[in-house]
Amino acid sequence: MPSTFFGLTIASSGLNAAHVAINTTGHNISNIETKGYSRQQAIQQADDALRAYSSYGMMGSGVVVTDIQQIRDSYYDKKYWSNQCKLGEASSKFYYMDQIQDQFYNELEDVGFTPYYGNFANALDELSHNPADGPTRNAAINAGQTFMEYFNNISTNLRTYQDEANLQIRTTVNRINTLSQNIASLNLQIATLEMNGGMANDLRDERNNSVDELSQLVGITLDETVSPTGSSVYNIKIGNQELVSGTSYHTIELTTRDKKKFDTDVEDLYELSWDNGLSFDVEDPSLSGALRGYIDIRDGSNLVKPNYPETAEGRVYKGIPYYEKQLNEFVKAYTEEFNKLQMKGVKGTAEGLDGTSTADIPFFTIKDMTTDEIKQAIVDANNADANNTDITKDDVTSDQIIEYISQNITAGNACVNPDIIANNDLMATATQVVDGVDGNDVILAMNDLRNQKIFKGRIAEDAIKSLVAVSSVNASAAKSAQTNFNNNSKSIINQRLMISGVDKEEEGVDLVKFQRAYDLASKVINVMNQLYDKLINETGV
Repeated sequence: MPSTFFGLTIASSGLNAAHVAINTTGHNISNIETKGYSRQQAIQQADDALRAYSSYGMMGSGVVVTDIQQIRDSYYDKKYWSNQCKLGEASSKFYYMDQIQDQFYNELEDVGFTPYYGNFANALDELSHNPADGPTRNAAINAGQTFMEYFNNISTNLRTYQDEANLQIRTTVNRINTLSQNIASLNLQIATLEMNGGMANDLRDERNNSVDELSQLVGITLDETVSPTGSSVYNIKIGNQELVSGTSYHTIELTTRDKKKFDTDVEDLYELSWDNGLSFDVEDPSLSGALRGYIDIRDGSNLVKPNYPETAEGRVYKGIPYYEKQLNEFVKAYTEEFNKLQMKGVKGTAEGLDGTSTADIPFFTIKDMTTDEIKQAIVDANNADANNTDITKDDVTSDQIIEYISQNITAGNACVNPDIIANNDLMATATQVVDGVDGNDVILAMNDLRNQKIFKGRIAEDAIKSLVAVSSVNASAAKSAQTNFNNNSKSIINQRLMISGVDKEEEGVDLVKFQRAYDLASKVINVMNQLYDKLINETGV
């Protein structure tokens, strides 16, 4: 039969179990505002029964606390991590696409393409009615310069955005490396503490918080395997490459490009690789998260190869290089046609046309280059080729000037010829001297470019409107995706909180429940004390 004092053992086990439960509840209440904290619960079970060698057989021996368990559902964790990488990608894209869209959509504020192009066209129209008037010529020249500055500003801003996206890539990669190191360190601490059983719940919460943040930066796959001895191995991968494997980790390395991918790229863009020498495939369709978004914005993926078709299979995203390319092609096409008309005319004066050809005087040039500087550049390029005979500036033809400008002009460097700005007589208005002071056929042809399909079979305004539409569609798509994934995130967070979150009302009820259990266990001890007092001190007296 059991010991006479066995009742104290049973009562003390209940006292201890209630005390552990109260402490666990107190821990929950203390962390009610702690980010990422998962509610904990003291798991109790009946202690092993003892054989009493009596007719009633086995006798219960009280209660034992087997574990302090973290209340968490891995299903919702995986849903959250999967959603966060998509949210991170959409958010990073929308941040930049919203700004890119504004660059083209400023017509609403009368500072976009339509008003600038309209002002230039109106100035040319005014000049066609009074070709010899100096102020009217200056107005047209200034309107042309302002028109080119519009493209210069957009190009400058796009390059600024590309540089910012590049810096965001560096920041994101550095944060990924830091988080991977932290997770590996936490894996070591958790494995050490759980070696002899039990769960390192608070450290696991800290690790889950790091994974939560990591999942928004880059898409990950996670696997935790538990050995028969109870120890676990926690692995995280980006694509097929291991980022964290138990207590070891890998980092992503950053190096600056030796050669630009696109001519319009800013300097010192980063390339990614793994610290073990393996390449980091930024074109991998499985790559996601904020890192994917910044890479797509910076590099795009529809211009990865020369003349890469927009309809090519695979991942296609119109990033900053796409918009730069479209602007450059537009500026090239427009200035080339405009220069051809300008260089077919003759110089004018306040008194009329002096008959001198403008065949070597382009209207639009590069980076404030004068006509003489362009000729010298052509001479230098030809003389550098051993297969060409030495030429001089006098040998340079109008076709060579037009070709040189077309090959080198961009949305970021186009401007009106400084020679024409300094002397407006150099702007051609007519092709023939016989037309006299009223000659305006060149100006009329220049203004009519507005109606000519000079850009991929479209007129200028339709071409830019198409670019505006593309930027608007990309921005709207990113915004819609961000909104949807953000709503999903809130929903999943609420689902996680329903399981893992600390509810003050529920904890209050538990606190009272365990307090009463403690009180009852104490009463059992009190009753047993009275029994032992009667047995020991009063029996036989």
